[in-house]
Formats: sequence, C-alpha cells, structure tokens
Amino acid sequence: RVKFPLDIASKVDLWVFLDLYHLDLQLYLERNGARVWGARRGEELELYRWEFKQYLKKLGLPVQPMESIVGFDALRQCLKKAKNVYVKTSFVRGDFETFKHESYELSEPRLDELEHTVGPLKHGYEFIVEDDIPNAVEIGYDGFSVDGQWPTHAMQAFEIKDCGMIGIALPNDKLAK
Repeated sequence: RVKFPLDIASKVDLWVFLDLYHLDLQLYLERNGARVWGARRGEELELYRWEFKQYLKKLGLPVQPMESIVGFDALRQCLKKAKNVYVKTSFVRGDFETFKHESYELSEPRLDELEHTVGPLKHGYEFIVEDDIPNAVEIGYDGFSVDGQWPTHAMQAFEIKDCGMIGIALPNDKLAK
C-alpha cells in the first residue's frame, strides 16, 4: 500500500482497480504501456444510470417507467404522490444506497437525514425515481474476465432489493443463463 502510487509507477507489474471513479487513471496508465485490470469505461454503466437507461430505450430494450428529478423539494413532491418506487442516484456514489419508497410517511425520515447530509447541494442533487418491477428476480454475478478468459468458477446471487441476497459459488456451466 502506497500513498502516491504514480511515484512508483515504473515498479508496478499490474494495476488493479476494484471499484469506480478511476476511469481516467486506468486509461492514462494503459496508454502509457501499463497492464491494467479494471472496468475502464464500463464504470459509466453504473455512474450514468439515467443516460444508460435512455440508451437501452434507444436500442429498443425494455425499461421500466422512470423520472429524472432535481432537488429535494421536487423529490418530496414526487414521493408524496408515488407508491412502490425506487429512489436512486447516478454519479455520486456513497451518499446513499438505492431505497424502496412505499409511502411518504415511511420515507420522510430517510429524506430528512439525506437532505441534511448533502447540505447545500440539496437544490441541485439529481435523483432517479423508477417504478417497481413486480416479481422481478435479480441475479447478480461476481466474477472477472481477463482478455476474454473467464474463471472456471464464479459467484451468482439472487437478490430481493433492500431485503437480502443468497449467493453460491459454482462452475461456470452451472450458473444461471
């Protein structure tokens, strides 16, 4: 572990990025001959959720009804009328996790806390409010690929949003399609 990794860049055999927000550094290192293992531009799928959903629509793929909302006042007005929707954010990760909104009375304390946390950014904060997809089963995959080669085993998990998940490591040919 080093405080200034670029100071020792010439000694690094492989740069590994396990999370988001390092797209530019990954591309820079790669352009300069470094071996890089990370999402690179793939992080845009996670960080630019609204744009990604618009792209899916453009391709003709199904996307549940959703609304882009800016600011807490607008979000509160929307949620006072909405039931059973999900509240998400895009680019800023770590402020809050996606949460299910069932009623304004249940969400209000969470909104109060979040509004306090983001402070002066509350007027320009961007949200996405998505309709629930009833009876949806979300299957997550935790694995990796290096130059198109996949591990022999990986983990898949079945998640019920905001409730929990159950995962198992399996050989690739046993994973859900």
